[in-house]
Amino acid sequence: MNNRTRIIIFTFFFFCFLAQLGFSEAKSKSQLRYKIDSGTKVEINNKNGSIRINDWSRSYVQVEATMFSWAWEGSEELKKVKIVAESEGNTFIIRTDYQVPINKVPVYLEINIPESTYLKSVSNNNGEVRIEGCQGDLELHTTNGRIRIDNFNGFVKAETTNSNIEVDMMKGEGQFKTTNGRVKITDSTGPMTAETTNGYVDINNVYGNVKVTVNSGNIDMDDIRGDQQLTTSSGKIEVDDCTGNLVIHTNYGNIDVDNVNGLVDAETSNGRIKIRDVKAIIRAVTNNGKIDVEMRKIDEQGSYLLSRNGTIEVKFSYSIQANLEIYCPIGTVDIGDIHLKMQSSEDGRQIGILRKGGPLIYIESSVGNIELKDL
Repeated sequence: MNNRTRIIIFTFFFFCFLAQLGFSEAKSKSQLRYKIDSGTKVEINNKNGSIRINDWSRSYVQVEATMFSWAWEGSEELKKVKIVAESEGNTFIIRTDYQVPINKVPVYLEINIPESTYLKSVSNNNGEVRIEGCQGDLELHTTNGRIRIDNFNGFVKAETTNSNIEVDMMKGEGQFKTTNGRVKITDSTGPMTAETTNGYVDINNVYGNVKVTVNSGNIDMDDIRGDQQLTTSSGKIEVDDCTGNLVIHTNYGNIDVDNVNGLVDAETSNGRIKIRDVKAIIRAVTNNGKIDVEMRKIDEQGSYLLSRNGTIEVKFSYSIQANLEIYCPIGTVDIGDIHLKMQSSEDGRQIGILRKGGPLIYIESSVGNIELKDL
């Protein structure tokens, strides 16, 4: 008999021994129904497990609860956990009631609520929360579990830890926060706020203003119809095919902006800035990196470009008329064939008029060259 066979036989008899002592998986399933009035607000509170919520056309709430226990005498442990339903005014509350430590018996809830009711709050520990359909002004909280929201109508404030948040086809205002996870929002309408640490934010096809704050992670925005405020302490920011004004800041990372019908204000402490096909650039600032931008139009408030340690390359459309002030104390300024009249000032700055003149464009490279071109 070889060692592998001995291990298999030992394991078999070991678990048989445990079973004789009462150690085995215990499982319980139940289904409960409660009739509630139209317009009722619903609260759901689970202490350990997962929650899945759907709306339907029926006039009652249905709760399917599945419980597990791997403890000694697990079936006895299950009897000490109850599903409680109670009404307080216009609010219907579903909760799990534990007479044992919550880590001994996880409870998995699948709940259907009437379409005419409103989801008010959902709380959970150590598990996922998923909502499909439903409406209301919702506060949602879980720990160590994913949040997934599909086709919700109303306001949502949702928070989790150590997992992701995913939102699709929502109508209304959303505020989403996680740690050690990503936030992804797609195909939704309404103002959105997303915050995470040690994760990235990806938002696509949203009609509404967006505010994103990330501590160590990237930001990717595509097809947004609204103003955006985007901040990350360490990561790149990419914005593409959007309508609305942008305010962008990252401490360590590149900024890429393309095809935006709006004003752009972008700053990075350590990275390059690349901007293409936007309505106008108000400001592009980097401490350590190249600035590479196209200017097709200029706003009446002008434009400010600064790289403290890098080159600056600007391409002007033939329609731009502006006054220029250029400061390049160490590098060179190359204006190529651009139609620009330049003269030097006493402090070393170069003053110019692009075509007939207009709003001021200030360009400074403290350590690096400046190159101006026609598009």
